[in-house]
Amino acid sequence: MRRNRPAPPRRTLRVQGDPFPTPDHTCTGAQAQCRDGARSGTRARVAADLRALTGLGPTRLLSGLAAGVVAGVLCIMAQTSFAVLIFGGDLAPYLSRGLGLTLLAAAIMNLVVAFGSSLPGVVANPQDGPAAILAVSAAAMAGSLPAGSTAQEVLATVLVTIALMSLVAGVFFLLLGWFRQGGLVRYVPYPVVGGFLAGIGWLLVQGSLGVMAGAPLTLANLPALFQPHLLVRWLPGLAFALVALLALRRWSHFLILPALVLGAVALFYLVAWMSGTPLSALWAQAPGAPVQSEGWLLGPFPPGGLWQPLTPGLLRQVHWPSVLAQAGSTGTILVISAVSLLLNATSLELLARRDVDLNRELKAAGVANLLSGLSGSGPVGFQTLSISSLSYRMGAPSRLVSVIAAALCCAMLLLGPSLLSYVPRVVPGGLALFLGLAFLVEWLYDSWPRLSRLDYGIVVLILIATATLGILEGVGVGVAVAVFLFVLEYSRVGAVRRALSAGALRSNVDRSRVHDRLLRQQGDWLFVLELQGYLFFGTAHGLLQRVRDRLAQPELPAPHYVLLDFRRVNGMDVSAVLSFARMVQLARSRNLTLVLTDLSPGLQSQLEREMPQEEGPASWHVFPDLDHGLEWCEDQVLALLQAAEPLSSFAAATLSGEGTTWFDEAPGSDRPPGTMRRVRAYMERLTLEPGQVLIHQGEPTKGLYLIEEGQVTIRLEGEEGDTMRLRTRGPGTVVGEVGLYLGTPATASVVVEGACTVYRLSAEALDRMEAQAPELASAFHRAMASHLSDRLASTTEIVQALMA
Repeated sequence: MRRNRPAPPRRTLRVQGDPFPTPDHTCTGAQAQCRDGARSGTRARVAADLRALTGLGPTRLLSGLAAGVVAGVLCIMAQTSFAVLIFGGDLAPYLSRGLGLTLLAAAIMNLVVAFGSSLPGVVANPQDGPAAILAVSAAAMAGSLPAGSTAQEVLATVLVTIALMSLVAGVFFLLLGWFRQGGLVRYVPYPVVGGFLAGIGWLLVQGSLGVMAGAPLTLANLPALFQPHLLVRWLPGLAFALVALLALRRWSHFLILPALVLGAVALFYLVAWMSGTPLSALWAQAPGAPVQSEGWLLGPFPPGGLWQPLTPGLLRQVHWPSVLAQAGSTGTILVISAVSLLLNATSLELLARRDVDLNRELKAAGVANLLSGLSGSGPVGFQTLSISSLSYRMGAPSRLVSVIAAALCCAMLLLGPSLLSYVPRVVPGGLALFLGLAFLVEWLYDSWPRLSRLDYGIVVLILIATATLGILEGVGVGVAVAVFLFVLEYSRVGAVRRALSAGALRSNVDRSRVHDRLLRQQGDWLFVLELQGYLFFGTAHGLLQRVRDRLAQPELPAPHYVLLDFRRVNGMDVSAVLSFARMVQLARSRNLTLVLTDLSPGLQSQLEREMPQEEGPASWHVFPDLDHGLEWCEDQVLALLQAAEPLSSFAAATLSGEGTTWFDEAPGSDRPPGTMRRVRAYMERLTLEPGQVLIHQGEPTKGLYLIEEGQVTIRLEGEEGDTMRLRTRGPGTVVGEVGLYLGTPATASVVVEGACTVYRLSAEALDRMEAQAPELASAFHRAMASHLSDRLASTTEIVQALMA
């Protein structure tokens, strides 16, 4: 019967931040009614498109505009401080060029991230960490150029270095995102990251004092910095930084920092007016100050725009050896930026209460830095946490926030010479000093109760190395500390996850009671080591020593087999392979056999190259998994016992009626001889071929099967045809008992391996036994209960051993 198909649901457009869906205006009535509603439908679609762009409803659009304006102002202030930090000292005459670079980079990054981020309302711009490192590099390049180099050559070298760093960072971020390695940098130890950030804080403090005082912060210059004509330059900036730090630690309102900046500018001009200082004197150098010191204001700037492209004439003046010498600083910027970017993105994820695609954020930052580098701007930047949180705190998460911030940065590029030239130098210098102090307070004061004493000491060590030796040396100390921490922590884990014997760990092969009891008694003949992690010299040598210690225990019999399970091993180095070769030599000298399981093809090829088999019995064997390795070892132990003292088979016991089966050995049984022969009279003897399916998964079982000779495998079949071995049962064991007693379909299939003989007891035969010989049926049920209880007890012992 043909069913009437329901009408498709009407489509709705729901935009993040707008709780009200907007329906499509579909003509469902007369044509005239559609024409009447066309105008209102158009208005609704335009409103929906506006919400899709801004992420806001009409009532919240004003909040988004306000958040964008505040974010743009904060970006301009931060980029001004970074430009002052980088273009100081010999580069001070080119400060306007530096302002153009940082503002253009901020505009480009905000536009790219506005549409490329996985989270609306994210703001991106050049960051303090790369700026601090770049300031040190710029000063080093200015002093390392050959004697007689012109100022234009110094400028060209610095500008090209800034652009190349942005290009390299863009490629690096794109590769991390493209190969989905967003979580890779999270393996850097937390205290090492903290030490790097504390070192950047020190560089910001050092650079900001140099910007305000006109003299670098060094031990040699420390007395000069306290002279009155220099003290009056940097002391107001320090006061501004301390007030900003204390205020933001007390309150978290987003308007505090802009208000403090505006208040500092107003206070500066109030003091200048009260002292009767003319504007021309504020632009000139202070009396008695060093020749290289700047005036009180950022300006005046040369005529023209702030940003100028890299021309071929300027590129011809670049001193390329000095550019290549900054490779170490570039690597430091890459690591610091990648870690900071992902930490910021993770924090924004918690703030926004929605998932963030870390790889997409890396790609967005990569494209932004590539475009920034191609335009000749910089330094390296990415998504910022503090400014990005504004849209969420103001309740207006929208991509419009970053668009407005980019527009304000572009406007400042056009109006900058007339506005920024009146900004007091102490304000961006104090802002940079505030950022540096914030880093130092966070990692030297706030981290004290969070970190262990060892981790805190690592942070301080990297900070001291950065302050006394330099940023590259500090990075070297950080890398060395990271390697030391890795070796220290990994040595504590150890290569052995568990050490067991055959008495506690058995294969998935169910054997007769006789064989099971013998294997338990001889369990110390097998020594099992479950390995884990990455094996290198230290852990592999400890593994070799573990085997030697087991052989030296006098209270235990010497093992004949040592099984090494590699299921949780993810690799090993050459020194570990050599340790295994020494273990093979030990095995040959002590008549041991090594059994290796779950070896990957790569690890197996490594071992085969260093551990060739010699003539005679093989000293080591490889099996695909732990289960098959245990089965082989158990078979070898039983073969050794059989050679020493022949064991009666289950078939002979069944025919003779002698008590060597699970039925006759049930605890508490007082059955007379011949009981098993009487039970067999109710069973049907079957001879099975290899590969024959005895029980089909999902189908009712035809009875209980008592295995006389051969063995069967219980397999779980998946929906796609894949199978997994659950158990293998041999002579003297039973299958199908669950289906017989519960009457439920089989939960797994039972397949015959090799020639096999079984006895089947059907449900009808069991009913007949209960009716004709109730005492025999009662003995059979007690034996079955004992058999199942013994199996459960064995499983419990294995679980307890694994949990120990």
